[in-house]
Amino acid sequence: MNKRPTSSYVIAIASLILASLAMVQAIWYDQQNGLRTGAIVLFLLGLIWAYYVFPKVDIKSDSVEITNPLTISEVGFGAIEDVDTRFALKLVGDGKAVSAWAAPAPGRHRHRHASTDDFRFLGLKEGQSVRPGDLPSSVSGSFAYQIRKAIEDGNTGNLTWSTKPNWLGVAVVVIPLIVLIAVHL
Repeated sequence: MNKRPTSSYVIAIASLILASLAMVQAIWYDQQNGLRTGAIVLFLLGLIWAYYVFPKVDIKSDSVEITNPLTISEVGFGAIEDVDTRFALKLVGDGKAVSAWAAPAPGRHRHRHASTDDFRFLGLKEGQSVRPGDLPSSVSGSFAYQIRKAIEDGNTGNLTWSTKPNWLGVAVVVIPLIVLIAVHL
């Protein structure tokens, strides 16, 4: 399963439209400083794109791949010691931890609007409580449930934990930064 919040796409597309309008306005009304303004807009667009579009969580048959703006981590189910959803989906194991930017925990108000199906699905008994981030209807809770279920089912043969740079994410941030610096020198 590969999932990221739909709002990320909405924010990224809205930012792209606003950035395009800002570029047109900068070039149309101020040809002298249009390039400088364009470099600033390009840099901000790169940051927004890296923050909202690149993060994703991909649950595979024996591992989880977490793509954040600057890193990509692949964690085997056997290497996971704890799945936490306090602030975001966070996998902990072997002295390492990785948080998924694409699976933030909902706010405390989300708990008030949780359906009875959420609690029934988790098999909670009377009086038991659950964090809002563990609710299956939330992004972090959905991923946490799937990971915990895979570990409970004994799918713990993969003990790998690897982290590598997300070169595309780095490029989207660094190249506009270099252009911004070069234009303003």
